[in-house]
Amino acid sequence: MSRAIIPAICIFGLGSILTGGAQARTDAPKASFAPIGEIVSTPYGCMDFCSRQPQECNHPVLAAADIDLTQQTWNTLNHINHQVNDAIEPVLVCPSDGPVRQSR
Repeated sequence: MSRAIIPAICIFGLGSILTGGAQARTDAPKASFAPIGEIVSTPYGCMDFCSRQPQECNHPVLAAADIDLTQQTWNTLNHINHQVNDAIEPVLVCPSDGPVRQSR
């Protein structure tokens, strides 16, 4: 993974949240805000990933910023979402309780 993919994945996550999951939209949705509270600890998966792939995590922390969710911003999020999805290569999952299946 390149350093450019990590921010793109984060933006993809934001796009998924705004769209409500896999449902595609062509119009910009109405934005809403989540309440913020106390600082929480880093999820274990992130810590584990960064301990195994430090080159992917050694980048400056960007300050949070509000953006206007215009049609142009929405189109940009969708464009990045499609680029990230197209760059993901499926891997074979070998469960211990069943047949090998392709994960996507």
